[in-house]
Amino acid sequence: MTNEKESSDSAPISSSLPENPTTTNPKTTNPKTSYLALLLIVILLAVGWFLVLGGMVITTANPVTFNQRQILESERLVVATISKIGEDGTLDLQVTEELLPQSQQTKTIQVLYNKLSLTEGASYIFPLSRRLDLGYTITRTELSGKRPLVYAANEKSIKRLKQKLKEWRQLKRQPNNKNVTPY
Repeated sequence: MTNEKESSDSAPISSSLPENPTTTNPKTTNPKTSYLALLLIVILLAVGWFLVLGGMVITTANPVTFNQRQILESERLVVATISKIGEDGTLDLQVTEELLPQSQQTKTIQVLYNKLSLTEGASYIFPLSRRLDLGYTITRTELSGKRPLVYAANEKSIKRLKQKLKEWRQLKRQPNNKNVTPY
């Protein structure tokens, strides 16, 4: 009886092996196909990465940065649209909002502008200082050799400037604070 088991268990080993050892398994993949699949995955990852970066650029653009000293040293801070750029170095401004001081002064003013690159019909935030002839000029900055700064006026920049003005006023009220120029 034991001989019977031995004979049935000991099937020829060669029958489980392929007849021709040089034949390939049909389940193995072509190396060319695997390289193409890998290349496709890499391309899809790169496109996805660029889309994510592009989305970040659109949603997290840099906010406008204001020159604190220039703003606080200004007699007037207005949001205005340029109605005319004169060849004599003046701007005719149509004031849409007074930010500093918050009063209803003249709605049309003329400003000496120092040949800045500005666009007629565009809105800007202008920090203004009085001239001797009772006109206005754009307040200079403490940066040597730099032209006076004006800031693009849009909903975000105006909101940000109002927020900064509140912060600067609170800092000014604190005793022994030397980081804020009084106005």
